[in-house]
Amino acid sequence: MKLVCVNNIGSRYNSNGEERKVQYRLTIGKVYEDMSLEDLSGKKYALIENDDGNKGIFESSLFISIDEWRDRKISELLNK
Repeated sequence: MKLVCVNNIGSRYNSNGEERKVQYRLTIGKVYEDMSLEDLSGKKYALIENDDGNKGIFESSLFISIDEWRDRKISELLNK
């Protein structure tokens, strides 16, 4: 499934459960292929190859489907 990155800042937790923000090697607006081949809805994570060519598991909230991305862009153009 093709996904578009809408955010490249996520959370990581250390062994004490403390959260820290990290910037992933993902480009906002870039299309990525979810290699898990499952629908993103209801999933917490997506399997993506990042900009460095490394496969990783990323929070699904960092992405939207390409269909939703297209709908957002059309709405933006029509509302100008």
